[in-house]
Amino acid sequence: MRIIISLFIFSGALMSCAQDINLNDIPSVVLNTFKTNFPDARDVEWEKHGDDYEVEFDHNQIDHNAYIDAMGELILYKYDIRPSELPEAVKNTIQVDFKDYQIDDAELVEKGGEKLYDVELDSNLADRQVVLTQDGQVTENAYSFID
Repeated sequence: MRIIISLFIFSGALMSCAQDINLNDIPSVVLNTFKTNFPDARDVEWEKHGDDYEVEFDHNQIDHNAYIDAMGELILYKYDIRPSELPEAVKNTIQVDFKDYQIDDAELVEKGGEKLYDVELDSNLADRQVVLTQDGQVTENAYSFID
Protein backbone atom coordinates (compact mmCIF):
# COMPACT_ATOMS: atom_id res chain seq x y z
CA MET A 1 0.00 0.00 0.00
CA ARG A 2 2.84 2.39 0.81
CA ILE A 3 4.32 1.75 -2.63
CA ILE A 4 1.08 2.73 -4.31
CA ILE A 5 0.58 5.84 -2.22
CA SER A 6 4.17 6.88 -2.81
CA LEU A 7 3.70 6.14 -6.53
CA PHE A 8 0.81 8.61 -6.71
CA ILE A 9 2.59 11.19 -4.57
CA PHE A 10 5.69 10.75 -6.73
CA SER A 11 3.67 11.06 -9.95
CA GLY A 12 1.82 14.12 -8.66
CA ALA A 13 5.01 15.77 -7.56
CA LEU A 14 6.59 15.05 -10.93
CA MET A 15 3.68 16.55 -12.82
CA SER A 16 3.70 19.75 -10.80
CA CYS A 17 7.29 20.78 -11.44
CA ALA A 18 8.25 19.28 -14.80
CA GLN A 19 10.74 21.01 -16.99
CA ASP A 20 11.60 20.02 -20.56
CA ILE A 21 15.29 19.39 -21.05
CA ASN A 22 17.73 19.05 -23.89
CA LEU A 23 19.28 15.66 -24.62
CA ASN A 24 22.73 17.15 -23.95
CA ASP A 25 21.69 17.95 -20.36
CA ILE A 26 20.86 14.35 -19.45
CA PRO A 27 23.56 12.42 -17.57
CA SER A 28 25.06 9.55 -19.56
CA VAL A 29 24.12 7.04 -16.85
CA VAL A 30 20.44 8.04 -17.27
CA LEU A 31 20.66 7.79 -21.07
CA ASN A 32 22.39 4.41 -20.82
CA THR A 33 19.64 3.04 -18.59
CA PHE A 34 17.02 4.27 -21.01
CA LYS A 35 18.75 2.91 -24.11
CA THR A 36 19.41 -0.44 -22.43
CA ASN A 37 15.81 -0.91 -21.30
CA PHE A 38 14.06 0.61 -24.31
CA PRO A 39 16.32 0.25 -27.36
CA ASP A 40 13.47 0.57 -29.87
CA ALA A 41 11.93 3.76 -28.44
CA ARG A 42 10.69 6.39 -30.89
CA ASP A 43 9.51 10.02 -30.54
CA VAL A 44 11.47 10.47 -27.32
CA GLU A 45 10.84 13.52 -25.10
CA TRP A 46 12.59 14.21 -21.79
CA GLU A 47 11.53 16.18 -18.73
CA LYS A 48 13.28 16.75 -15.45
CA HIS A 49 11.42 16.56 -12.15
CA GLY A 50 13.64 17.60 -9.29
CA ASP A 51 16.57 15.19 -9.49
CA ASP A 52 14.71 12.59 -11.56
CA TYR A 53 14.03 12.23 -15.25
CA GLU A 54 10.86 11.30 -17.09
CA VAL A 55 11.06 10.11 -20.63
CA GLU A 56 7.97 9.85 -22.81
CA PHE A 57 8.26 7.69 -25.89
CA ASP A 58 6.47 5.43 -28.32
CA HIS A 59 7.18 1.77 -28.80
CA ASN A 60 5.13 -0.20 -31.33
CA GLN A 61 2.75 2.78 -31.53
CA ILE A 62 2.03 2.61 -27.79
CA ASP A 63 2.67 5.52 -25.41
CA HIS A 64 5.22 4.78 -22.66
CA ASN A 65 6.62 6.76 -19.74
CA ALA A 66 9.73 5.83 -17.78
CA TYR A 67 11.09 7.48 -14.66
CA ILE A 68 14.83 7.25 -14.04
CA ASP A 69 16.72 8.72 -11.10
CA ALA A 70 19.94 10.72 -11.43
CA MET A 71 21.99 7.61 -10.58
CA GLY A 72 20.51 5.80 -13.58
CA GLU A 73 18.09 3.53 -11.72
CA LEU A 74 14.80 2.83 -13.46
CA ILE A 75 12.22 3.86 -10.86
CA LEU A 76 9.15 2.76 -12.78
CA TYR A 77 7.65 2.66 -16.21
CA LYS A 78 4.14 2.54 -17.52
CA TYR A 79 2.40 2.15 -20.81
CA ASP A 80 -1.07 2.23 -22.27
CA ILE A 81 -2.98 -1.01 -22.66
CA ARG A 82 -6.39 -1.78 -24.09
CA PRO A 83 -9.11 -2.62 -21.55
CA SER A 84 -9.30 -6.06 -23.14
CA GLU A 85 -5.68 -6.64 -22.04
CA LEU A 86 -6.52 -6.25 -18.35
CA PRO A 87 -6.28 -9.50 -16.38
CA GLU A 88 -9.63 -11.22 -15.81
CA ALA A 89 -9.31 -10.64 -12.04
CA VAL A 90 -8.97 -6.88 -12.63
CA LYS A 91 -11.95 -6.80 -15.01
CA ASN A 92 -14.04 -8.81 -12.54
CA THR A 93 -13.26 -6.42 -9.68
CA ILE A 94 -14.24 -3.45 -11.83
CA GLN A 95 -17.50 -5.13 -12.88
CA VAL A 96 -18.43 -5.93 -9.27
CA ASP A 97 -17.02 -3.02 -7.24
CA PHE A 98 -17.40 -0.27 -9.84
CA LYS A 99 -20.47 -1.44 -11.75
CA ASP A 100 -21.68 2.12 -12.46
CA TYR A 101 -18.41 2.96 -14.24
CA GLN A 102 -17.01 2.27 -17.69
CA ILE A 103 -13.31 1.79 -18.37
CA ASP A 104 -11.97 4.87 -20.14
CA ASP A 105 -8.23 4.24 -20.10
CA ALA A 106 -5.81 1.67 -18.69
CA GLU A 107 -2.08 1.56 -18.05
CA LEU A 108 0.24 -1.16 -16.91
CA VAL A 109 2.66 0.19 -14.30
CA GLU A 110 5.82 -1.75 -13.48
CA LYS A 111 7.79 -0.82 -10.41
CA GLY A 112 10.30 -2.98 -8.63
CA GLY A 113 9.12 -6.12 -10.40
CA GLU A 114 5.48 -5.54 -9.41
CA LYS A 115 2.79 -5.09 -12.04
CA LEU A 116 -0.09 -2.76 -11.26
CA TYR A 117 -3.01 -1.62 -13.37
CA ASP A 118 -3.93 2.06 -13.29
CA VAL A 119 -7.46 2.32 -14.65
CA GLU A 120 -9.47 5.46 -15.37
CA LEU A 121 -13.19 4.91 -14.95
CA ASP A 122 -15.97 7.15 -16.25
CA SER A 123 -19.53 7.57 -15.04
CA ASN A 124 -22.23 10.20 -15.45
CA LEU A 125 -21.47 11.68 -12.02
CA ALA A 126 -17.69 11.61 -11.75
CA ASP A 127 -14.55 10.03 -13.10
CA ARG A 128 -12.36 7.87 -10.93
CA GLN A 129 -8.85 6.48 -11.06
CA VAL A 130 -8.23 3.07 -9.49
CA VAL A 131 -5.04 1.07 -9.09
CA LEU A 132 -5.32 -2.71 -8.91
CA THR A 133 -2.91 -5.58 -8.48
CA GLN A 134 -2.74 -8.46 -10.96
CA ASP A 135 -5.12 -10.48 -8.80
CA GLY A 136 -7.75 -7.73 -8.85
CA GLN A 137 -7.14 -6.25 -5.40
CA VAL A 138 -7.76 -2.51 -5.22
CA THR A 139 -4.63 -0.98 -3.80
CA GLU A 140 -5.90 2.59 -3.71
CA ASN A 141 -9.26 3.88 -4.91
CA ALA A 142 -9.49 7.16 -3.05
CA TYR A 143 -8.50 9.23 -6.07
CA SER A 144 -11.30 10.87 -8.01
CA PHE A 145 -10.42 12.97 -11.03
CA ILE A 146 -12.37 14.93 -13.56
CA ASP A 147 -10.19 16.05 -16.44
